[in-house]
Amino acid sequence: MIDGRGAKFAASAGNGAKAASQTPSTTVVAGSVVTVLLAATILTWGAKAPENGATSVGDMGYEAATVARDETDSALETLDPNTQSLIGADVKSCRQRLAVITVDKMPATPGGIFRIRSGAYLSPFYTVTEEPQRIAYPFPTPYETGTGDISIEGWVAGTRLYLSPTLGPTAINGKLVIHLRWHVDKSCDI
Repeated sequence: MIDGRGAKFAASAGNGAKAASQTPSTTVVAGSVVTVLLAATILTWGAKAPENGATSVGDMGYEAATVARDETDSALETLDPNTQSLIGADVKSCRQRLAVITVDKMPATPGGIFRIRSGAYLSPFYTVTEEPQRIAYPFPTPYETGTGDISIEGWVAGTRLYLSPTLGPTAINGKLVIHLRWHVDKSCDI
């Protein structure tokens, strides 16, 4: 499931999403619960977080999927509102492409919260759920290069990242850098 077709696109916090930023008190309570659950899960698994809070995977490159033209409107809704307004017209006219990642969590795992950093873009935070969520993001480098790095930032456990090959289930405590590659297709018929 590289592109997660069939899964719904998530909504960003700026569009009424159930992202991790509803109210300060809700965020503090939810963050505390997630922190306790993640700590328990990590201790149970015997995992040790990297000392600098970041790890790197995919030296050979995970394959990123490109948003299909017929899904452009839904994909744009997963971006923060400012980025939607800045690149929306270019994406709709095929002057700029978006990548997509599908994320879910294993049953009976705490999930967590995360965001995606891709080049200069930083997504809103998303809450990992058992139902797969598709999240679009700008490619980290010019599309024509076919390679670049993204990072998943946050605190998650039991989370699957649907790239090719699938990454996970994984635990992230801080930042995970993922080396990506993608097929460059100059047509707009993806």
